[in-house]
Amino acid sequence: MDRRDALKAGTAALTGGLMGQHASAGPPPGPSHGAGDTALNVAEFGAVGDGVTDDTAAVQRVLDAAAEGVTVVFPGGRTFALHDGLRVTRRLTLTGGGTLSFVAGVEHKPALLLAADGCRAEGLRLVNPHRLHADSGESNHGITVAANDVTVSHCHLELFQYGVAVQSTGGEFTGIVISHNRIKDVLGSGAGAASRSMSGEDRGDGIAVWGARASVIGNVINALEGTDARIGIHCEALSAGRNRTHPPHADALVTVSANVVTGRFRRGIVCEEMRAVTITGNAVADPTWWGIALITSTDCTVTGNSVVWTRTGADDQGAGYSPRRCALYCFGGVDNCLFTANVVRAAGGSRLYAYFAATASEDADPPAPTDVRVDGNNFAADPGAAVRHGIVSDVRTSRLRVLGNTVRGFTERGFWGFGAEDAEIRNNLFEPAPGASGDSVGIHCAEDGSDGMSICGNTVRGAVTGITRANGSGTLLTGNSIQDCVRGIDCWGTSQGVVTGNVVRTSGPDKIVNATGEGQENLVRDNLIR
Repeated sequence: MDRRDALKAGTAALTGGLMGQHASAGPPPGPSHGAGDTALNVAEFGAVGDGVTDDTAAVQRVLDAAAEGVTVVFPGGRTFALHDGLRVTRRLTLTGGGTLSFVAGVEHKPALLLAADGCRAEGLRLVNPHRLHADSGESNHGITVAANDVTVSHCHLELFQYGVAVQSTGGEFTGIVISHNRIKDVLGSGAGAASRSMSGEDRGDGIAVWGARASVIGNVINALEGTDARIGIHCEALSAGRNRTHPPHADALVTVSANVVTGRFRRGIVCEEMRAVTITGNAVADPTWWGIALITSTDCTVTGNSVVWTRTGADDQGAGYSPRRCALYCFGGVDNCLFTANVVRAAGGSRLYAYFAATASEDADPPAPTDVRVDGNNFAADPGAAVRHGIVSDVRTSRLRVLGNTVRGFTERGFWGFGAEDAEIRNNLFEPAPGASGDSVGIHCAEDGSDGMSICGNTVRGAVTGITRANGSGTLLTGNSIQDCVRGIDCWGTSQGVVTGNVVRTSGPDKIVNATGEGQENLVRDNLIR
């Protein structure tokens, strides 16, 4: 059967069904489609579109009876009042300039369920005018994808708990494209600012992708002002119990690119337990926990993104979880991942723990980041911002590479490495905020066992102490430039290291200290002291 025959058969079945249901009431509004038509207009099949009449049954009949491959049109200038969710169970394209207004029945279900392989939603407008939502049980969704090779593009979704979500049950759905949608005023259900409640952490996402092989491109997403939403764009692996189909590249190969995420989401963009995900060229503003984060993921890149940090100290959303509030975050068993060429700015009046942090998790296996590279990023703060640290490497991280970054505006530590194994800190610029704390340090690496570290070619300007390397062994500390600091390089408790070729220009007498003497055994020579 070719496309014309399929359309003709679908139209005939639809017309016959409607006539059978309305036989006692006279002939229903009928279509005027010939065999060559390519679209079904729901307004010609009983849907009124006046914004008052309940059009749910009429629209669902069209979706149930239309033949595979047919386009279903919601005509512009009309508002279709709907009292329940709609279901698409065959390969259709839904489009049109009309508004689907879900005035009832979607508190615990999707407004639109796309459950047929290859179906498309293009240019639809879905709204939830009464802000119907659920604080427990199944959450409210604008569009849910429960099939493969589905496209959701150029749609407008407003006032849903989830804008677009790939379903997390029934298998792992692949080949999903979510592009160029406007997802407006995502409803958060947390307790909000200044609350330590742990509520609201299971709902409130702009876009959620569970599974593999998806593209999330060019969407504009915001959280409703005054609510406590969860994640702007959320990519997460399926648990073992839900991942029934195990396709090639399970829980992998997702692209998140050229999106704009704004508003008080706890996390702007997150990739959790995934592989081979790229997060590239996105703009994120106003998160309250993390801007962009990798959690226990492998072979991922976070490249060329911009994060604007505006969260104030009084905005304590989700404080019951005690999050470290960071613009870029690397948590748990993250392996072989790259953060490069990102730009972060902390706005005046904002408060931030660190521009970037790599921290361990007691629950993850492996529990700590390994082979993560932080390369060529620009971090800065406006006057009045309070950024505690620049880059943080927590205990048990391994082989962290911090290369060629510009880190400005911190108040305590430019690089704070506590127990990091085999870290490499090279060719970075560290410059604290004017009026930083009285013990500010450009590079501070400490804790027993953090051995095999390289601190080379960095410039520290304007801190109280240029570099502190404490309680470690085998450190290569060469070619650094310490400028306009009070103290130079402090090697307290270190041994078997090399301290050579550094330029130290300080206002105080402590140029290079605690590097030699009993138990130190460091090679110290050819440094330029001024």
